[in-house]
Amino acid sequence: MRHSLLWVLIGMMYVSAYAQNSNEPKSLGDTYLIQNVRVISQPGIMNEGYSILLKDGVIQKVGLNIEAPFDAQIVKADSMFVYPGFIAAASHIGLKKEEKKKRPSVDDPGNPPNAVAGILPQRSMSSMISLKDKSIKDARSNGFTLAQSFPDGNMLPGQGCLITLQQSNKLDQVLMQDKSGMYAQLKSASGRIYPSTTIAVIAKWNEMYNNAELAKAYQERYALNPNGLSKPNVTKEIQSLIPVVSKEQPVFFKAEKTLDLYRVLTIKE
Repeated sequence: MRHSLLWVLIGMMYVSAYAQNSNEPKSLGDTYLIQNVRVISQPGIMNEGYSILLKDGVIQKVGLNIEAPFDAQIVKADSMFVYPGFIAAASHIGLKKEEKKKRPSVDDPGNPPNAVAGILPQRSMSSMISLKDKSIKDARSNGFTLAQSFPDGNMLPGQGCLITLQQSNKLDQVLMQDKSGMYAQLKSASGRIYPSTTIAVIAKWNEMYNNAELAKAYQERYALNPNGLSKPNVTKEIQSLIPVVSKEQPVFFKAEKTLDLYRVLTIKE
């Protein structure tokens, strides 16, 4: 019994000595209470002497006389100002820079592959984003805290995502919503292939939208009763537009000129 007790004491002393001599940095909590701050809740409205409680990067409370949690780190703001973060509603923030590749030869310029024509609605920005891209740091430095970011390209570059612009190397920590909207442009394909003009882009958009409506109706009919019907065979491009047709996903059209704006409104109707 004495020997057992001696080994227990020695073990406890060893663990204590290891903990004291460990080179591991002491971990700090992720809860902060910012005290005595001036909060600008909206233009022209300032709230003085407020406190802000944050936990894991998310604001929990804003107000007067907030009690500090036991694990909170106190930050005395000394009447500094806090403003709402800017939101980049449509951007290419975080988009990886792709090397320019030579366009493959096309046998039928009037009916090129969708990828060559810049019709890629199935692409998702969340799979293309680079959290180390300088644009994220620059936007954050300019006061932006949230961005809806889209792929770049021609007629239909792909689907966007909502990201917070906090400093992180993990996508799941910054991704707020995937496939937040479809991005579209009145930008024709390059290299004299269809759609090579603005009118052709509008015609192609109408064609794809109508095909998505037909595909949606056929899929619903097949799901209700498949007897006597062929299994739906829909391309990934048309399948990606079905949430748009169902009004489950918005479309963000880029229109820089007044005439383009009228054209986009016509497409909307």
